[in-house]
Amino acid sequence: MFVICKVVTILTVIVVGIVRIAQGHTEYLQNGFDGTTIKPLSIALAFYAGLWAYDGWNCLNSITEELKNPQR
Repeated sequence: MFVICKVVTILTVIVVGIVRIAQGHTEYLQNGFDGTTIKPLSIALAFYAGLWAYDGWNCLNSITEELKNPQR
């Protein structure tokens, strides 16, 4: 039942967003990327930051698996 509620909620958000865009409410999309630049270094740093965060969670799971008595 919980999965159904989550899927219905996500689909509701998607449908409402599509309806709002179809009605012409796109003023907040006009200047979404103002002041940004597309440089290879910026893209590489963004990927590196994402991979670093993922690796931290991956290592955390490996470390907690090795604990013998975590309630201590």
